[in-house]
Amino acid sequence: MLFSRIVTLVALGFANLSLAESEGDSELETGSLTTETGSHMHSPPLETPPPETTPAGTPPAGTTPATTPPAESPSATDSETAVQTATRTCGFRQDPCPTDQACKPNFARCWIPSRCTGKCVYRNRYRQCGSSNPRAPRCVRPNYECRTDPRTPSGSSICLPKKLATCGGITGKKCPRGLFCYDDPSDNCNPASGGADCPGVCV
Repeated sequence: MLFSRIVTLVALGFANLSLAESEGDSELETGSLTTETGSHMHSPPLETPPPETTPAGTPPAGTTPATTPPAESPSATDSETAVQTATRTCGFRQDPCPTDQACKPNFARCWIPSRCTGKCVYRNRYRQCGSSNPRAPRCVRPNYECRTDPRTPSGSSICLPKKLATCGGITGKKCPRGLFCYDDPSDNCNPASGGADCPGVCV
């Protein structure tokens, strides 16, 4: 009897010791978990650097800034000698231009019109005018005015002398050297419509 009680007490002692150890391990695990959780909860948030801002109009890094070409302004010389083109082809295997026109090749490297195609342009060139645009060219030479181009009445107006030399008509008057005779668009007489005695103007 005594021996069985001693065995029972020893067994109970080992059981209590195992229970105590298991409870201690549980407390340690719970404490470590709490510590880790707390450290995560109370750790300061990571700071995110602000995005880099690029000033307006500045190209991205590593790219070449695009250059804006300057606005083109019409040259006074170019305006004065602007080429008035007739609606006629010329050059290689084409009929020659009228006497008041010259053949201008279509290619910059072609200097002989008979070897390449081109367009007939008037030999005498005048400043264009008459546009409603306030910045359009105006007649600046003394005693010049903006008039309908006698060569192309339905086209743009050009700057011509206020008093033009007359030609043709009944007298058959010739124009001064370097000028050509055209019908005067300001009168009601048209030589192409039976008006053989219509005087013309030299342009």
